[in-house]
Amino acid sequence: MKPMSQNRRRHAVEKKSAKLEALHRVGVSLASSFDIEAILRQIHAAAVSLLGEVLVDVYYGGFRNINAQPRWFPASPSSGCLTHSQRLRLERAVRARATETEPIADCKIIPIAVQDQPLGTLVVRPSRPLRQEDRGLLSILCLQAATALHNIHLQQERIQFERLSAIGRMIGSVVHDFRSPLTAVRGYAGMLASLALSSDGRQYSQLIIEECDRLSALTDELLELTRSSGSKPNLTAMELGDFFRQIGPSLEAQFKNGQISLDVELGYDGPVRLDVNRMMRAVLNVATNARQAIEGTGSFTIRSKRRFGQVILEFEDSGSGIPAGVLHRIFEPFFSHGKVSGVGLGMSIIQKIVEEHGGETLVSSKPGVGTTVRFLLPVAEPAHQDVPSSAAELARDPRG
Repeated sequence: MKPMSQNRRRHAVEKKSAKLEALHRVGVSLASSFDIEAILRQIHAAAVSLLGEVLVDVYYGGFRNINAQPRWFPASPSSGCLTHSQRLRLERAVRARATETEPIADCKIIPIAVQDQPLGTLVVRPSRPLRQEDRGLLSILCLQAATALHNIHLQQERIQFERLSAIGRMIGSVVHDFRSPLTAVRGYAGMLASLALSSDGRQYSQLIIEECDRLSALTDELLELTRSSGSKPNLTAMELGDFFRQIGPSLEAQFKNGQISLDVELGYDGPVRLDVNRMMRAVLNVATNARQAIEGTGSFTIRSKRRFGQVILEFEDSGSGIPAGVLHRIFEPFFSHGKVSGVGLGMSIIQKIVEEHGGETLVSSKPGVGTTVRFLLPVAEPAHQDVPSSAAELARDPRG
């Protein structure tokens, strides 16, 4: 019996060591991630791996400073997990910055918090009572998750500060002095083009006008990015279907060469609150990026769907994709990847416009496969009217 007892102890030690090694790998992976949805998915998978067959819900409470929206993983309540009302109760506790929440029968609730600041919760419903060892492992997992989420918050705040600081310094010394002479040059070029010149002269005049228009568009982008925070968007409720009918001709003009197919699949075409002009600019910027990323033939697909409290606009292209090593930098001003033209302001402007609508921009990409951009926007009606979506529709890869 003694050798058997020693074998059991050795087996228990090896099992615990394996769990700690797995938890260490999860911590390293979380620390290197800049995708909140991916972090929630990893927490969910790690909890299931540590405890075996358990039901798990993970909640992230969002962060207003960077317009990160609250979300659950899985996105929709599933059989045996928390009900919608139980989720709402936990959401209220996190918003109230409560370090302890009201118990839920047969569930273990572990806060995801850093420096006594609640960021979310992990809820597990085990088939057996949790051992002290399991509770310790879950606490470590939640601490790792809180650290990763907190680091994302700090990084995004720093990026926003640097964006405004860098653009503000440049705008103050360049843009306003630049527009007046540019307007004059374009006007004189138009006058030359109207004169009876040679064909070369008319061609050169037209080139001057086109280059002036290109520089004027760049100036508009700079002004858009650095527009005073006091300039609020003019949000009005409109049907999403009407919005895409209005923007349709501009989108079709982007892909008029016929090599890139344009498809619009509106799973949700109901009301949403938009500043039409600004949202058009954001959508057309995404379309421009997609067109520039596709070499030869390809596709650009726009989808819409509705999730709890959100309208999700999804833009998927079959372009060259973005390497994982630079994906987290795409919202930095003046950062550009894989383009022969442009100054790297398009994604910054997209993010700013979506944030002005109270939303969030998510980007996923696979080199050689394509890129998917998602706008998460508030719906125009109360959240209780929402139609639930599949459990992991936002977490899925852009190509499945």
